[in-house]
Amino acid sequence: MFVFLWLSCSSSGNAVVEKSQPIEEDTAVVDTAVDDTAFVEPSQPSSEPDNPELSIDVSFTSPVTESQFEEGDSVSFVAQAILSSTQEGVFDIVWESSTDGVLYTEQVEDPSSLSWSTNSLSPGLHTIYLRVTAPDGQTGVGGVKVGVCGWELVDDFSNPIDENVWLLHRDAYRDSRGWLEMTGNAQGKKGAIFNIGNELQPGNLTMRFDISTGQCDEPDTACTPYTCDADGFAVSIYKTNTAEDLVTLLENTSTGGGLGYAYNGDVCASNTDCISGTKCVAGTCTPESFHIEFDTWYNETSDPTELDHVGIMLNGDQSTHHLYSEIADLEDNLWHEVIVKIRGQDVETWLDGSQIITGNIPGLTFKGGFIGFTGTTGSCINYHRFDNLYVQPVCTY
Repeated sequence: MFVFLWLSCSSSGNAVVEKSQPIEEDTAVVDTAVDDTAFVEPSQPSSEPDNPELSIDVSFTSPVTESQFEEGDSVSFVAQAILSSTQEGVFDIVWESSTDGVLYTEQVEDPSSLSWSTNSLSPGLHTIYLRVTAPDGQTGVGGVKVGVCGWELVDDFSNPIDENVWLLHRDAYRDSRGWLEMTGNAQGKKGAIFNIGNELQPGNLTMRFDISTGQCDEPDTACTPYTCDADGFAVSIYKTNTAEDLVTLLENTSTGGGLGYAYNGDVCASNTDCISGTKCVAGTCTPESFHIEFDTWYNETSDPTELDHVGIMLNGDQSTHHLYSEIADLEDNLWHEVIVKIRGQDVETWLDGSQIITGNIPGLTFKGGFIGFTGTTGSCINYHRFDNLYVQPVCTY
């Protein structure tokens, strides 16, 4: 019997919230990963092989290591096994993934040229191992790394909220028609819904979600606003120690132009001077957080443009727009698909398939945490809707 040891490492995030947590060398998001150094080649049989001088050198000729594929693509693996001496009989062949386990087994008489294809690799990073076992028990193993890019659904909110997974705060609620609503079309509202069942891991992140704002009761319909429309909403990831700390922080975030994510911290000398969920940074209590805001009301003291805009914000700071893009009209009541990618210090954002933000934020270190949604109204109103949250396991090296 041959024994294999597979060590699957998950750090403490291409998240969610993630229902699944892929990783790569510099990340931990939403993603699943394997430390290749943890792969242990099969131990040799306890009995002396018939041909102790036989060795088997297994190598892949295709695909090139660290190739990238889309989920559902057919991936063809081609390999060869070179024997140090001839051996007659049947060779056992096992194709195996560091993520998905044993994929395919077969028996051949000539292992010099081996191939196999699949279109069912799960999203994430894989090392595909090929094990060739000779009739006398000698074994050779080779491997190749591939990435498979695909989306994993966190929640489409078609079912009632599981309050063990999702924290509903203040005015936010799940609409029975199957989306999340932060404020309703009413004045003076502040709401938040956060995934406390799973934390996104630090490192790289790719996420996707839908947004809709306007004054029509039904999305994707046209109507005329009957009063002024504001303020906006945001997707945030807060790094807090506990869900209770997150609640404390949300109780202290700003309404109105703060969109429910902004936090103006007190002066501090140490962390003990700060509320739960924040730390003393340069003399001010500050959350560790990443935000993408969808701002539909111009605030002279904090906004870089009078137009609706999408902004990348950090640490509860509503004034510093590290990256942003003007949008002609976000309040059209339509559903819009948003994709956000964090790769080290680089951030990219797409709206309905068009890239609207790309840039570098010096010093950015995505620390993971609880992902969620916030929204606010003041004297002006809008619906603030979110739906269909996905994360993408890391799929590039």
